[in-house]
Amino acid sequence: MKKIGVIGCGARAACYMRQLKDGMGTEWKVTCLADPRALALETYKKSYTGEDARTYGSGPELLAAEADGLDAVVIASPNALHLESVLPALKAGLTMVLEKPIATTEEDCRAMWQAYVEAGRPSLAVGFVLRYTNFYGRIRQLIESGAVGDILSIEADELLGPSLTATYMRGWRRKHDISGPFLLEKCSHDMDLLNWFVGAPAARVSSFASRTVFAPKPGAALTCRACALRETCRYAVDKIAPYLMDLRPEYLQEIGALIPKENDLCVYNSDKDIPDHQVVNIAYANGVLATFSLCTDQPRTTRTLRINGTKAQIWGDIGRDLLRVEYHPARKHDEMRVEEVEIAHDGSGHHGGDSVIGDQFKAMLRGQPTPPLAGMREGVNACLVSLAAHRSAETGEPVNPRFVE
Repeated sequence: MKKIGVIGCGARAACYMRQLKDGMGTEWKVTCLADPRALALETYKKSYTGEDARTYGSGPELLAAEADGLDAVVIASPNALHLESVLPALKAGLTMVLEKPIATTEEDCRAMWQAYVEAGRPSLAVGFVLRYTNFYGRIRQLIESGAVGDILSIEADELLGPSLTATYMRGWRRKHDISGPFLLEKCSHDMDLLNWFVGAPAARVSSFASRTVFAPKPGAALTCRACALRETCRYAVDKIAPYLMDLRPEYLQEIGALIPKENDLCVYNSDKDIPDHQVVNIAYANGVLATFSLCTDQPRTTRTLRINGTKAQIWGDIGRDLLRVEYHPARKHDEMRVEEVEIAHDGSGHHGGDSVIGDQFKAMLRGQPTPPLAGMREGVNACLVSLAAHRSAETGEPVNPRFVE
């Protein structure tokens, strides 16, 4: 039976635990947990492991005591704490699922890459769950089939509705000393997708970022409960459920105790240091140009994109499961052919991607040869693009992200 350790007992690691339930106790078992919160450890024991799981306050403590007896580890601690667990896990040769973003600095990314290579490149999947969705998987298939022709440019965005906006503006991610820059924390997924679709290194990155909506607001208090404006504020904590977005009832039942419902910091007056909108421009080494826009305070949460090719154009909206391909007419007087691509998924988190990446983890535990869609290389390179964009937004100058390999 494979023995698994979990470092960071929050909502994200719980997604992997849910997917492993069908083989828990027969094919694999979670034998140890690490988290500084006693409540998190108690909740995980109740929902996933049983009372015999050994507990630790941090990832390094767990690995120092348990690495020799483990087969695999899930690392889903706060982003800035990944390196301290990744390095000993790599040294022990453990199969690993590493949540995105893999690190918060370029130095940490390169240290991970060096350790990964020196360890012989053990089986490792980065939690770029969007690669595992039918939506983005179908786009990748269209590109690989040649249906689009040569890609000329890509325009993509991520829009955050009120619930997700509030999660960032009043939650722990509002401070980038723990989570990393906003674009890195929220959109390393998206930088990875652009890298994946283009298939070449980013040669130059420029970016602009600003915070104009969630600036200090006269008349607003520091917390919702003390605020005279709560009746008219769409971000009043009793009007939205920022931490419950897209979570199934049975999932909430398992981890509900960990949802910080008491956090009613004002989204305007909280001590944040992240922007509320940002634009990124990327020039790839093969001539493809890409733009990406991140914007909070929107009517709904979604991602959209348009890929402009020499044979066809792809347009999609993942929030509505819509994907359309418009092809150049073969002859002058032919009508343009339009293909509506049906996107279906099982309703698990991240538009069906959670169950698929869960299956990938199972395959890794079983020693099956199918490689993860995103590993250390992809994790590092997506971070490098995100960090280059952050540096460009700070300095006003374009940045070369210097890809690995």
